[in-house]
Amino acid sequence: MQTEYFDIQTERYSISCKLYVSGQPVRGIILGVHGLAGDKESSALRALASCCADKGVSLLCFDFPAHGSSEAKEDDLTVANCISDLYEAADWCRKKYPDAQKYLFATSFGGYVALLCSHMLNDFSIVLRAPAVTMAEHVLTDLLHTSPEEYKKQGVISCGFERKIDLPYSFYQELQAHQVSGCAHGRPMLIIHGSNDDVVPLDDVVSFCDAHRDAVLKIIEGADHRFKKPGEIERVVKMALDHWGIPSDA
Repeated sequence: MQTEYFDIQTERYSISCKLYVSGQPVRGIILGVHGLAGDKESSALRALASCCADKGVSLLCFDFPAHGSSEAKEDDLTVANCISDLYEAADWCRKKYPDAQKYLFATSFGGYVALLCSHMLNDFSIVLRAPAVTMAEHVLTDLLHTSPEEYKKQGVISCGFERKIDLPYSFYQELQAHQVSGCAHGRPMLIIHGSNDDVVPLDDVVSFCDAHRDAVLKIIEGADHRFKKPGEIERVVKMALDHWGIPSDA
């Protein structure tokens, strides 16, 4: 599978993109969405693209503002801009591959953003890995380990795994104002979660799925938020491909 790097130009800034191009006539396009402090070079997206290389399915991924090689500044990291960037990427897929089946695979914060704009993605079949369904609470309690008062006092706090990103208090306020509880009703989707997720509690995802009966939840026992143990990402990829009806190698 070949890769291409390019930018999607917007009025705000350029969106840095990476396209995994299938070697066959393209019958499907996956839009891959990374998590907070991640980027378009995600190993999970790379694994997903690799498994689709000989199946006529390409994969587009992009960097959220202030992530990866994005030219956007940290002030541009807003929920509204993330929603807009995801939609711009989805529209690129529509224009580039008008006759292809459309799929979306999003992780954690990316899943949160996808849920917020799911009403604009009706032509995409959605798979979410460890979606941050109560994002404001996750940031405060599970990522930053602080209180609203202390966060407001500090103004900016860094978070992330291999990469760090500065999150201003205003970003937390925006997360509070954008809840996914009322989003995606009636949208069939697959949600894959680890039983030992230490960032997005499984109970929160179960509650979300109980309220959204069209969401199918599959739990990988023993997996944490990052699915880094041997074989876990491969299981996630197979579940996604099976959900989409794309033949898997396993």
